[in-house]
Amino acid sequence: MKILFIAQRLSPYIVDTRRVLTEAGHVVDVLDVFDAVYCTAGREVSVFTNETVQKITWSIKKVRGLSTLLAVKSFLKKLAGKYDICHVHYNEPLYSAFFPEELSKTAQKLIVSIWGWDFHKANNFKRKLQQRIYKRADTITFNNEDVRDDFTAYYNRRYLKKSEILRFGLTTVSDIKQLQDRNDAAQYCRSILDLPPDAFIVAFGHNGVVEQQHEKMALAIKENHSEFPDETYVVFPMNYGATSDYIERVKTVVKDCGFSYRVMDKMIYGEELAALRTAADVMVHVQVTDSFSAAMQEHLYGGSIVINGSWLPYKFLKDRSVFFLEVNSVSEIVEKIIYAYKNMRHLKELCFNNRHIMWDLSSWERNLPRWEAIYKKDPNP
Repeated sequence: MKILFIAQRLSPYIVDTRRVLTEAGHVVDVLDVFDAVYCTAGREVSVFTNETVQKITWSIKKVRGLSTLLAVKSFLKKLAGKYDICHVHYNEPLYSAFFPEELSKTAQKLIVSIWGWDFHKANNFKRKLQQRIYKRADTITFNNEDVRDDFTAYYNRRYLKKSEILRFGLTTVSDIKQLQDRNDAAQYCRSILDLPPDAFIVAFGHNGVVEQQHEKMALAIKENHSEFPDETYVVFPMNYGATSDYIERVKTVVKDCGFSYRVMDKMIYGEELAALRTAADVMVHVQVTDSFSAAMQEHLYGGSIVINGSWLPYKFLKDRSVFFLEVNSVSEIVEKIIYAYKNMRHLKELCFNNRHIMWDLSSWERNLPRWEAIYKKDPNP
């Protein structure tokens, strides 16, 4: 099957999904709209037909975006009919403004995946504009039932028949499984990350995006430093999505907290990433909004006691009996972290029961067949 992703080609989700689908025998190309790059197997080309035009227009901030969108619109016309599936990942409103028809003509079937923010952060005008693609889509997918229900309710159930649940599989979950098969898993995971073997390790967030609320979390633990056990070690993973200025601001606050700490500002992959998900005793996830955080899923599978913001759309996890703690505001995280520490053994036993549920929700072993089923589904049954 020939598949075209409309997506950020360097997104970890896209890189991993493309690899999995390719290994399953599919051809997956990627059109990265805002980088103006078209990626096929082993090759990347610009969507601009004239390199000079790109250089000139990209040197002028006010015309860069417009010139890129027009170049993509023209490039999409050349791709008409070349694919079985055109799969839009994250429904950027500008796609609807500039080339909804061109997208629908690239393939026999158009699939749109809502990632969360593309719906939740869109105002009414943008949501109306996005319908130019929804109307043409054969299938609209969501990675959790809560977001799907919000979406279909907003549009008065107009797109309910097109709506499907489709989750990304997570290779890191498989990596965690391999680590946890070791007899010395806990100590091994800490050793490869050079984390203290006997510390109470708390991970705050999972990337450098401002919406993770790092500064608020750091200030909360700084103001309540005396309540934490002496062996507390805090980790702020800020591996991507942050400016250097923001990272320095967070480091400044964390440094004054009085804890042993690490701000992880370099990307980690594979075994190291799986080790972090396993090594943390507690993971705090109070992002402003979310759909279904991969890192949070991995921590749940890895056995961390996860503290989620109660405003995040995770009712579907509760419905499946997934265990996690909740706070109603960032100011409550200290109380919940101390509670987790004092009740560690009991809570860890509850966390152990998450593993089989999260494997079904988050592993590629379970999710790849679901992707292929949606790709093969008859749009006109």
